Amino acid sequence: MEADIRWLDDPKVFRVGQLPAHSDHPIYQDTEEAAEGRSSLVQSLDGNWEFAYSVNAASRPVDFYRDNADSAQFDTIRVPGHIELAGYDQIHYINNMYPWEGKIYRRPAYTLGKGLAEGAFSEAEYNPVGSYRKRFHLAEGLRGKRVIICFEGVEQAIYVWLNGHFVGYAEDSFTPSEFDLTPYIKEKDNLLAVEVHKRSTAAFLEDQDFFRFFGIFRSVKLYAKPGWHVEDLWAKPYFSVEDGKGTLDAAIKISAEGEDSVRAKCVYVCRMPTGNACWSRHRFCSHRWSRRCTFGKHWQKK
Repeated sequence: MEADIRWLDDPKVFRVGQLPAHSDHPIYQDTEEAAEGRSSLVQSLDGNWEFAYSVNAASRPVDFYRDNADSAQFDTIRVPGHIELAGYDQIHYINNMYPWEGKIYRRPAYTLGKGLAEGAFSEAEYNPVGSYRKRFHLAEGLRGKRVIICFEGVEQAIYVWLNGHFVGYAEDSFTPSEFDLTPYIKEKDNLLAVEVHKRSTAAFLEDQDFFRFFGIFRSVKLYAKPGWHVEDLWAKPYFSVEDGKGTLDAAIKISAEGEDSVRAKCVYVCRMPTGNACWSRHRFCSHRWSRRCTFGKHWQKK
């Protein structure tokens, strides 16, 4: 799939290639890393990035994601950070109006009896674009594994490429956006390119009483999924006032590389705040990418 600038105008397109949301539990290679609170499976991409500012999509460097793209127009910017605070564009504060009210007549697509508002953002005279580039080598602990990139927060619409390949698109500014880089990642000399647009159809939903910034304003990291990986975890504790007993229900989604016939031994341990284990259980699990494993009422303590 190729990136399409017209996604900025279409409220029906707000994510392309973005991975489903999940719990944000930390991951570790082994129990020793978990005890020390460090992970060899995570690599931060925070720091200095190459950066080019454009006042609208028409003037942006369209092919900046290619390895042979001209870098003469690129400056350096710090990630995470807002573009306005780095000296580009303007800082806007708006209370109860859309930021373009009084200057441009603009209404959401498919309202007032009309269809798609083509060009409303993609062809706007003013809709700044930040073009980011980051070169990196993959850390040793991530090599040979499934590699995911996590943008903790990007305002407002982002297009992502890796090594010249389009990876995905997302619009949700204030929740993480993750993409699978596995098909295109290399051990060395990777080129990550991110195009950030200040406004899209998401602006109608994200409008509230605050300063209007844009850019990669929260951390960016890579993380590797081991052969077996806890994709999602939902733990629900219950406590009975009558008998003083508690139960813990946990819904766990596991993903793994390999065939469906593969089975593994899973160990579940519940620890007190002091670090002492108060409950543990061993279980054999088979897997599928979409399978959810549920374990109910498996901890009880007076």
